[in-house]
Amino acid sequence: LVFYLFDLLDITCIEGLDKSLYVIQHLTSDTDTAENISSLFAEYQVAVQRARDEKGGALKEAKRSVLERIGIAGSAVDPAFESTEEWLAIQQSLDIEYQEHLVALKGSLKIDHAQAD
Repeated sequence: LVFYLFDLLDITCIEGLDKSLYVIQHLTSDTDTAENISSLFAEYQVAVQRARDEKGGALKEAKRSVLERIGIAGSAVDPAFESTEEWLAIQQSLDIEYQEHLVALKGSLKIDHAQAD
């Protein structure tokens, strides 16, 4: 069950994380496992927010310029930059980087728990 829960963890999906970590901690009696995974998810969320803060304004302005060129403008226009190719590339890069960290963490934890059994 623990290995199954490890395999279900996905850095882009925080839904159900607390319950999964609770079960992992309960079954393994290993608070470090849950804390390390939780910390990684928190770091990922911070990295995404930092990228959003650093790049979002410029991406939004670039999208606003494109919309203005095709005649869509005004104070009510608030373009969503999340669908731009540039943002999707940034998001994908973060997803890959942190998913690799999660896979490494899960892999090392599996080895540790397999040795402990």
